[in-house]
Amino acid sequence: MKRLLLLGLLFLAGTGIVLAQGIPQSMSYQGYVTDLTGTPVADGNYNFTFTLWTSDVAGASVWTENHTNVQVSKGLFTVQLGRGNPAMPLTIAFDQQLYLGIRIGADPELTPRVRLATSAYTFRAKMAENVIPQLIMDSHVNPTANIAASKLQSTVLTESEIVAGSGVTVNNAGGTLTISASGGAVTLGGDVTGPAGSNTIANLAVTTAKLADNAVTTAKIADNAVTTAKIADNAVTAAKISPNIVSSLDGVSNDGGDIDLVAGANITLTPNDAANTITIAASGGGGGLTLPFTGNASSASSAFDVEQTGTGKAGWFHVNNAASTADALNAHNNSTSTSSTAVRAQAAGGRAIEAYNSSGSMPALYVYNLGVGPVAQFGNSSSSTGNIVEITKNGGAGKGLSISYTGTSNAVYIDNNSTGTGLELRQDGAGKAAYFHIENTTSAENALFAETKSTNVLSDAIQATANDGRAINATSTATGKYTIYSENSGGSGAIWAAASTTAYPTLRVDNDNTTANAKVMQGFSSLGSIFVVDREGDVDAEGGMTADVFTARNSWISGEPTTGRVYTNNIVYAWGRVTAAGSATGNSFGIASVTRNTGDSSYTVVFNKSFVSQDDYAVAVTPVVAGNFEVAGVNNESANSCKVRIQLLSKTGSNLNMRRYFDDFYIIVTGKP
Repeated sequence: MKRLLLLGLLFLAGTGIVLAQGIPQSMSYQGYVTDLTGTPVADGNYNFTFTLWTSDVAGASVWTENHTNVQVSKGLFTVQLGRGNPAMPLTIAFDQQLYLGIRIGADPELTPRVRLATSAYTFRAKMAENVIPQLIMDSHVNPTANIAASKLQSTVLTESEIVAGSGVTVNNAGGTLTISASGGAVTLGGDVTGPAGSNTIANLAVTTAKLADNAVTTAKIADNAVTTAKIADNAVTAAKISPNIVSSLDGVSNDGGDIDLVAGANITLTPNDAANTITIAASGGGGGLTLPFTGNASSASSAFDVEQTGTGKAGWFHVNNAASTADALNAHNNSTSTSSTAVRAQAAGGRAIEAYNSSGSMPALYVYNLGVGPVAQFGNSSSSTGNIVEITKNGGAGKGLSISYTGTSNAVYIDNNSTGTGLELRQDGAGKAAYFHIENTTSAENALFAETKSTNVLSDAIQATANDGRAINATSTATGKYTIYSENSGGSGAIWAAASTTAYPTLRVDNDNTTANAKVMQGFSSLGSIFVVDREGDVDAEGGMTADVFTARNSWISGEPTTGRVYTNNIVYAWGRVTAAGSATGNSFGIASVTRNTGDSSYTVVFNKSFVSQDDYAVAVTPVVAGNFEVAGVNNESANSCKVRIQLLSKTGSNLNMRRYFDDFYIIVTGKP
């Protein structure tokens, strides 16, 4: 932190004094800079910022100036305020009390601010503000005193600066200057030559610059006075000619006078002298049009009829302004009749309408409807064999048909009352014939929904036929979702598949998910899941489905039971290994829970399957013996649980001992479906 000791402040302005133009608009300031201990700052160059404020604290800034590389020696510095970098001259009025603020480098402004004081001589100059002209008496002015020429302003003319020329005399009598002509002939020179009274204008002397606008009128020119030799080429322009004089119009010249405009057939001329205009208008008939053209008609015939019998266009409307936002052709129809159209195009052989756009992004045809009717309607006669709408795309990356719709109804709706196909998509290339996709990740709707209300059993909502490849190929990348989901609430099948070849299956379903419980197919009814085919080929039947199916696979042949496997008329509903601690191992299935009962040294096993009663299932338990001899007892407690006790047999001498024991065991639950 630094502090400032004021040594001196010299200036030439005080309160209410305005600096004259010749007085330097600056003042000298000298200061002494120390740190907080009173020690002068180190010698060197410093950057100072000086600001004049209207108050000693806060206030408004009326002047500021930067001084860079100010030399400070032993704490002393001197600057010329008004000559900084850049210089900011002191042009303020100094008509109020001001305070000088000083800031060194990036440090805050030093406090307190320096109050500007008035010098003794400035107090005397203050009196000049109050001098009233009426108070200056003749006795105050010395009549014999001379004012030196150097004290006069440059606009004051002195006697020595008045020089008498040829034929002129200058006489000073008592302070009065008399300028007189001494006589003699006056001869003019330049463009006008000759003695006074008989002057001659030199040839080509009168040019455009020599004549004021409208200065030359008929009254100013003597007859035959102005000849061709007197006027320079191109010297007389339209601005130099008085009104009502026309000498040339559209290449027609009349040296003798005006040129008359004559109205031809179907043309009217309307002069307006006040506006200096002539209006030329077509009055009817087969003449041309004056643009911009506005007209109206009230007849049964066409208001505008153009016939072209040649090879050119009958009409061509084009806007040739690249910045224009207007339409080249705007057709508007206020009729409420459904038979009236704004634009009707009819062709006997070629195209009725052809829209072409060379823009890179704008549509060639833009149709917009402000009413409640369709935006576009296409139709043809009953005898026509052509397509109602035909879209042809000649390459490029764009789509043949793109529909962007943000409403609440159908984006595309086809109502077909004929015996033909309502919508037919044909692809002759290598791409897809149709692609339906929903980009909204939160949508609950179907990408493709097909519905038939026909009661005919031969009517299909979707019929897919393939000559070689797959008729339908469905792929799902979602987790926990169905690849194909079908629901039937009627009397016919939701999905009906038929094949005319024995080389490939009628229906093939693949699931490449590696999860252990991944399902290839699963059927549901009102009772729940009744038919499951897992990824390993197992077919499981549950609920009300009659299980008369016998399947085989390697894991079953080796003796490993599978949930839902059919054993003639019995089904394994639960199987697994229970640990001595009272928990089923990971390979178990159909076991809901295991409880170890310490009170009676037993296990309670609960099944996922709930039977009608405990008499509808059988439980087989085999202890896992490790060097001991054990037996197991089972008691069916409820429709979905049983209690298991393990007995350990041991021999002491000739005695055979039996006691309850906790140990691992296998359990299998079978029953009728």
